[in-house]
Amino acid sequence: MRPITAFTILAFFCFVNSNSLQAQIIVDQGDMPSAGISYVRANASPLTDLDFEQTGEDQVWDYSSLESTGLTTTDCISITEAPFLYQFLFNNPLSPDYQASYAVAGEGIDFGFGFELEEFFQFNKVSTTAFSAVGFGATLNGIPVPAGTNPIDVIYSLPMTMNSNHVNYSEWNIEVPEAGAYTLKQDRSYSVDGYGTLILPDGEYEVLKLTMNIEAVDSIYINQFDFGFEIPRSSVEYHWIAKEEGLPVLQVNTLLGATTSIAYKTNEVPDNIAKSEEVVIKVFPNPSSDYLFVEGVELGVSYEIIDLQGRVIQEGRFNSNLDFIDLKAMTKGSYLLKVLPSTSSAISSIRFQKQ
Repeated sequence: MRPITAFTILAFFCFVNSNSLQAQIIVDQGDMPSAGISYVRANASPLTDLDFEQTGEDQVWDYSSLESTGLTTTDCISITEAPFLYQFLFNNPLSPDYQASYAVAGEGIDFGFGFELEEFFQFNKVSTTAFSAVGFGATLNGIPVPAGTNPIDVIYSLPMTMNSNHVNYSEWNIEVPEAGAYTLKQDRSYSVDGYGTLILPDGEYEVLKLTMNIEAVDSIYINQFDFGFEIPRSSVEYHWIAKEEGLPVLQVNTLLGATTSIAYKTNEVPDNIAKSEEVVIKVFPNPSSDYLFVEGVELGVSYEIIDLQGRVIQEGRFNSNLDFIDLKAMTKGSYLLKVLPSTSSAISSIRFQKQ
């Protein structure tokens, strides 16, 4: 038998410890948001004593004590579903730099003095090298106005690893001759200063953590009053980004050192989707790409598949207590399978992901 030497013990110790450390992930194009997917995030009260500045290598961020105060759904819609006027700029193959991957509808902004941005859209582009906001569309005093960011607002430079850094300047300007003009000038910079395990109320994730500084100035000019004004903004954001999750699994925004918002990934279902009285069924695989197998249903029981906006997009009936549903025609995203009640069972529902 070979004798156990000090070198053997040291080599074994190094092997064990090197494998116990969390591997650092690389965030790339496939981890960014995609058209056709709705991302649900829980909001938490910003009045918390949790330390969100913790950073470094091989960290454990235990934020399992976060409590939801409500849900926010971000719908990444296909560019073809955005208002047709905006597609000339953001779905034009002759302008590839501004050809967006998807759009997100957001809330408008009322600046007062009769100057209001309504029906707001942000157009984002995902490529191998960047995740960017290429422009916006808004209705200004009833007139739809699209405008690209110039230079383009690069939110993340891709791929990202520990110690990645990024600095970007961008502007966005819209003008309506009889109303006025709005300009956003923004400096964005971040550094990826941590990686490790993030623990949230509904799960654990291997993440990169970045700290982002944003210096912005909103400029408004109102023709009716022949004057303008500026609104400077300075904020710091913390993003925890995991593989294949689209949006950050946790994002904390701060202003002047005070936390203003916390949003994290959750398995909660929005209120506009009927919640189950009792989950008595099983589905697999989950996530699924082509077929979703369902176990534990009764013969002849009906089902509905509901999207995160509460719309029924598919319905049918089970032929056995182990059946399957064809998902090939469905777009990627999160859905709720709702098994309708029979004479001997309550409503059952379970959430699943279509890849």
